[in-house]
Amino acid sequence: MPSPYDETLASSVKLFINYNLSFVNWHHGVGMTKEKILAQLKSLGDRFKDPKIQRRFEGYNKTVQFIFPDIDLKVYMKIGDAKLEQIAEGEIDSQLKVTMDTSVFFGIMNKTESPMSAYSSGKLKTVGEVPDLLKLQKLLV
Repeated sequence: MPSPYDETLASSVKLFINYNLSFVNWHHGVGMTKEKILAQLKSLGDRFKDPKIQRRFEGYNKTVQFIFPDIDLKVYMKIGDAKLEQIAEGEIDSQLKVTMDTSVFFGIMNKTESPMSAYSSGKLKTVGEVPDLLKLQKLLV
């Protein structure tokens, strides 16, 4: 017959295993989300092939910092004269900062959420000049 000590030990081991499995699943999900965000941002480079986007971003040289607090991710994007020059993970001095959860980002990219409604509802927060925000909106949608 198992002792109370054995039952407590078995219960602790089960709890430890379940906790670690939960962490691994959560961490794997964050990694996948991070990769999806980077891929989506890199795909914006193709939008610069559009003559309308090229005209809008001609002579535009700015850095945009994206902050995704729900997965503790910071990514920056450098735009230089109608080209996407660099996308990288990290924090950098930027002219424009955009903070939103990943669900808002994917909603905007998939056109199921309007950037303006996300901004109005407080789901998307920005720091920067209004003309820069409007240019970014044209690039994202």
